[in-house]
Amino acid sequence: LYALGALCNYALGFAGAQGAGIAIERPDRVAELPPAEFPHLTAAAERYAEHLSDAAFAYGLDRLIAGLAHDPR
Repeated sequence: LYALGALCNYALGFAGAQGAGIAIERPDRVAELPPAEFPHLTAAAERYAEHLSDAAFAYGLDRLIAGLAHDPR
C-alpha cells in the first residue's frame, strides 16, 4: 500500500508540475540565484527545464522503483 501511494504521488506530482509549466521557461531566474548558496542549481541553470522532461520522469520512476524493490515491507 505504501509503495502504491509513493508511485501515485510521484506520478501525480510530476504531471501537475509539468501541466503547470513550473519555471521551465525561465532558466535565467535560476541562474540569478546566489551561487554561494545554490552552487549546483545555478551551475545547472541552462539545463533546468530538463527536470520536467519525459526522460527525467523515467529516471525518477526507475530510482523510486529500485528503492521500493529493496524495502522488505
